[in-house]
Amino acid sequence: MIDSNSLLHLTVLYEDVEYGLLCKDHIFEPVWFFEDTKYYWYAAGYVNKGNSETGLVLINPNNKEMNGPFWICDSKGRTVKNLSGTIKPYSAVFFKLAEFIRNDVGFVDIQTDLPIVVAVEYYEKGGLWLVDKVVSCYKTTEW
Repeated sequence: MIDSNSLLHLTVLYEDVEYGLLCKDHIFEPVWFFEDTKYYWYAAGYVNKGNSETGLVLINPNNKEMNGPFWICDSKGRTVKNLSGTIKPYSAVFFKLAEFIRNDVGFVDIQTDLPIVVAVEYYEKGGLWLVDKVVSCYKTTEW
């Protein structure tokens, strides 16, 4: 991970030894930190139906540990799995969402004590199809 006070533009390339370049993404939005915020809330959609699967990457771009729970919800909004943990500074954690729910679509709701970057990896027929990123939280709370 990169810690910088300068304006940055990153190009992330997903490559495979056998197939070459699979996907690329550009990250140039700032990750916002708010002094009076206790929790940051993020959300991401997933598709685990037919030949489609979704991976979720939680990235901690901060110089201290990030803590928080997240909830995997099905298409009816019911919590299928709740997980929590800590991510070390400048590290990331990957989750294969099909290990928790299959043959459904839904969303993941994420609560953190520091701002993060969320990468959502969409796979089709076993190959990486699209990478989406979430850098803006949808809500902050002081409680």
